[in-house]
Amino acid sequence: MPAPYHEQPRSFWQVSLLDRRKHVVRCARLPKPYADLEDVRGAYQNLHRDLDALGRRGALVIDLRDAPQMRNDPAFEAIHCENRDSTLRGFSHIAFVVGTPSGRLQLERMGKEDDRNWAVLLGEAELQTWLKALRDTP
Repeated sequence: MPAPYHEQPRSFWQVSLLDRRKHVVRCARLPKPYADLEDVRGAYQNLHRDLDALGRRGALVIDLRDAPQMRNDPAFEAIHCENRDSTLRGFSHIAFVVGTPSGRLQLERMGKEDDRNWAVLLGEAELQTWLKALRDTP
């Protein structure tokens, strides 16, 4: 029996340039759930390729507000942990945007565990404040 058809993993993320002057890259997680762990791995490969194409400098905003419900099972978190350095490398400022207080707590916990200094923003207002501060920095 043939393997089930999966769309290209690229459809899990939308990558764009928010601000050319400050080189702010936005990666928005789309609402499509991962079918399995191979989808997660493939999505990271495509995300890394897109980040390389845009250039790894300036700021990275990872917007998780439209993502399916956050998962914290060990296999899922292990893949994220394996890919964290290769996703974030090259960016001097990093922010995650979440839609819930529990999402904020999960990313703050991950940041502390990895000794990372990233911003975890709850919603659009906090994102706009962070972006304004970034733009106002020489």
